[in-house]
Amino acid sequence: MRVSDASTVPRWRERPTTLLALFVLAVGLILGSLPGWELCFAAWAALAGLALFATAFGLGCCAAFEACRRRGQHARRDLAHAGWLVAAVALFWPMHYLSHGVALASVFSELNRAAAALPNDGGPRFAWRETDEYDDENDGYAYDPSGQILLPRAARSPAWQHRVEGTLFAKECWHAQHVVGAYYRWDNNGCS
Repeated sequence: MRVSDASTVPRWRERPTTLLALFVLAVGLILGSLPGWELCFAAWAALAGLALFATAFGLGCCAAFEACRRRGQHARRDLAHAGWLVAAVALFWPMHYLSHGVALASVFSELNRAAAALPNDGGPRFAWRETDEYDDENDGYAYDPSGQILLPRAARSPAWQHRVEGTLFAKECWHAQHVVGAYYRWDNNGCS
């Protein structure tokens, strides 16, 4: 009596790869959501990516071996698990941006209050807050509904230039990136 293909799949191929991927993703989610832990997250992503890709490669080799032995059920399961592991590695890319979302959420209401408190003199509503005050390379978030923070200095309005006078934004040694809506992430590359 012949045993069916489905009943002969070793159990070790099913659960450990899923548990490995879930563990790696859970730790990545925790590290990715902590502002200031970018280097720890990058190290974890590199190690976890290597481990997941090595496991996926091994499962791909098992799938090829099973296909050569004409055991299609085993090959399909191995390929499905290898695909799950590769998808888990792909999820690391958006996890890196979680810390930026957490940091923006921590200064969101502060930015809105500061912009609302500005004098109503027709000037732009521009407010900024530092999120990293402990080293020379400060960074933070800005609220700028006009979007002039992204323009070169010569293209910015005189009112905008006047609003940022006396701040680090009056210099040219910083750059900004759009985050969402009227909110921008900036860093000053160590200029003071």
